[in-house]
Amino acid sequence: MSSQAIELLRREHAVLDRELQQRLLEVGELAGATPERATVLQQGLLRWVERVIEHDDWEERVLFPAVDKHSGSGGHAFTATLRHEHQLTARWLADLRRLIREGASSSVIARRADQLLGLLMAHLETETAVLEHVLETVTSDHVFQRDMLARLSRPPPPEEPDDD
Repeated sequence: MSSQAIELLRREHAVLDRELQQRLLEVGELAGATPERATVLQQGLLRWVERVIEHDDWEERVLFPAVDKHSGSGGHAFTATLRHEHQLTARWLADLRRLIREGASSSVIARRADQLLGLLMAHLETETAVLEHVLETVTSDHVFQRDMLARLSRPPPPEEPDDD
């Protein structure tokens, strides 16, 4: 991955980290907020986490397959832990949505949101410490970029039909 591409990933993670710090402040406000303010804070949190899920989806579809191919990890996916954390994020977000939909108290929602944000904080730190290092040291620029461009040019896989 070129240094320019690594820098773009770093900037995206820096933006997510700044936004995460803002969400932490808002979650701290949630338990004591008026019902109207709590609704605003909850909806803002859900919108932001959806943005994180979109970022995770891109990593799963484009970045991780290329990293796994070029990391030299053999039959074991180098990104397995990061992928697992994406699954946890999705599950915990679903739980947060359920709590909000069912009208749970602001303190219960704040506790779950704080847990989710902690997971995301740790995940961003792991990606920064591990994934970027691999991108800088293991991959060759032109081969990795060719693989990344090939993945970017493919249409996303079809969505699974809902069973609901």
